[in-house]
Amino acid sequence: MTIDGTELAISLLEPDRKYYPGDVVLGVVNILTEKSSIKRSIVLELEGIVRTACKSEELSTLTIGLKGATRHPNIDQKESDATAIHHFGSSTYEGDSKAQIQYQLHVILKKGWLKRLKASHPVKIWERIDVDVPELHLPMEKYKQLHNPSGVIEAMIRVPRRGFCPDDVVPIELHINHYTRPKGPLTVYFYVLQKICREAKGYIMTENRVTATASSFLILDPDTLRLDLPLLFPLQSLVKPNTKTDLLTISSKLKIQIKLSEEESSEKIKMTFPIVIGTYNSGGLRWRTVDTLPLYEPAPPYSADR
Repeated sequence: MTIDGTELAISLLEPDRKYYPGDVVLGVVNILTEKSSIKRSIVLELEGIVRTACKSEELSTLTIGLKGATRHPNIDQKESDATAIHHFGSSTYEGDSKAQIQYQLHVILKKGWLKRLKASHPVKIWERIDVDVPELHLPMEKYKQLHNPSGVIEAMIRVPRRGFCPDDVVPIELHINHYTRPKGPLTVYFYVLQKICREAKGYIMTENRVTATASSFLILDPDTLRLDLPLLFPLQSLVKPNTKTDLLTISSKLKIQIKLSEEESSEKIKMTFPIVIGTYNSGGLRWRTVDTLPLYEPAPPYSADR
């Protein structure tokens, strides 16, 4: 942006980094001017905006943070450097045009009472959601029994904790009792469904988005009635942290489906587990990361009726 021969621009030293509250954003403010000095003040502001739409393309907006972080009176130098991230309450979310949480770092150069130069740069911010807390260490177990024409299959699934970060791996314990000769390999499908609830112009809309999938094939021995198997479900970077604002809320579930044969019409055992997608682990413990696992096949498109 240029006014009266003065041009203002901003660049960040780590433009792709995710910042947490308390971090410092380092960058450079470039002021190009014909004058030998600038007897004005400069202000750095960090602004967060939630944008949502429901029935129409018209957006509702909510400012979730606007903070003047740094002021430099009587700037004679041509560069300035830093601002601090403060508590804003939600993480950057770039879903689509109808659901967004974005942050911008603004640099404002005041030139008199009416003239203001402004330059902006997007900043990715993750709120601190710690998954190493007691309530997220509680295990989850579910049991289901399915009767079909060829016999009975019982399944018990145990997930040893409830909190994970993007790119973590979810450890799953699968226990199966089958009282029949299996027709073929069992297939286990994993899905992470994130519930996006948005409000705009008096309307509320909810949708489920699949943000991670995988599948695993299990060969059952007809002579072995019980199968105890540890499985690893790799989350992906597309999984977004849980968040909550007045206009946009994101929550997460782990969906597991066990298909009993290769036939398309085969029945499935289905189980759902609530999980929390956080942004960091203060204890430093991580289940194996995605890049340490063999390549998993994606599961077929999720359908609640499948």
